[in-house]
Amino acid sequence: MRLGPRKNHYLNGNIDRLRNLFPALQITVILDSQSQKLNVPLEGVKYWLYTTQNNQNFLHGNARNSNFFRDGFWTLTTERLFAVLEYQSSNPNLSILHIESDVLLFPNFPFAKLMMLNQISWSSFNETKDVASIFFLPSVSENSWLKKELQEEIRVDVDVTDMTALSIISQRNPNRVCILPAFGSASANLLVNHRNQNAKFRLDRLISLEGYFSGIFDPAAIGMWLCGLDPENFHGKLLLHDRSFIDNGDSFIDPSTLNFRLDTEGNLFFLCGLSWIPIYNLHVHSKNQKLLSNAWLGELRKYVNMALKPEPQSKKNLGTYWSVLARQGTTYELLHYLGRHPKVYPLAIRIKNLATKIVKK
Repeated sequence: MRLGPRKNHYLNGNIDRLRNLFPALQITVILDSQSQKLNVPLEGVKYWLYTTQNNQNFLHGNARNSNFFRDGFWTLTTERLFAVLEYQSSNPNLSILHIESDVLLFPNFPFAKLMMLNQISWSSFNETKDVASIFFLPSVSENSWLKKELQEEIRVDVDVTDMTALSIISQRNPNRVCILPAFGSASANLLVNHRNQNAKFRLDRLISLEGYFSGIFDPAAIGMWLCGLDPENFHGKLLLHDRSFIDNGDSFIDPSTLNFRLDTEGNLFFLCGLSWIPIYNLHVHSKNQKLLSNAWLGELRKYVNMALKPEPQSKKNLGTYWSVLARQGTTYELLHYLGRHPKVYPLAIRIKNLATKIVKK
């Protein structure tokens, strides 16, 4: 599901992949009026139009910085949570598993075990950010409660995002929200990012269900390390095996020392002692269209092979750079984006400091 057009260029590829990989799975795409115009319907896939505007008005009225990043990106990522809740309210007999369109599920994804949890579930990236890349709503009974919780966080903090709101809610309600395991008791020492000072204090929640699932879920860090960072965040440059989010302590997980293996069916594992532990999904921040399509297996093998001897790589994608420029909504946003380019930013700072000195004189 995606509000707005940003991800439509690879949304259908990933849906088609899921449809072929899990033929018994009922897939529904939640669209708004804007993305509906750009979508090409797929056979066997249901589509549901999100039209409720109450949440949108509420969000735009409270999100002070909502339009200063990618044409309201943070407002839309928060609103999509309300859209998923609205969809379940319209289908009260259904359990809902929301999958972001840049998430790669593997053939051994534990659908049955997840459905048996009977508890709202999502992942945690760090001490202040949770991730709804996999977002499970077992029943409509908890729907109204979560909606009120989200609305309250937006009311009290105009700068809240979907990630920070979910983090506050899960920490405040550990008995109502389940954090999908990012570690196992045996693999914690291997996976924990020791530069994150809070990781060791959150291990009880991060590993509590590893035994139940016999594997882990990737909030984002493994996908970022293995497949690269989002080029849109780096002026069209794909950074592969980049350690910045590890070394600055941003992520609970340090995937840089893992040994990965891909089996013949396309299931991904990492080595822990003498055991291979399954990783049930990858959050593909790089938005690689081949990975998010039916050509995913061969493409993922390339990344797994490169990770055997990981070397930092940087690849420029001018198409991505120009597409981001084209989406800047105002002249101010365009200049702000251009001013943050690594080759321009130092000069912009010097000009700003010089102008400040002139004003003071």
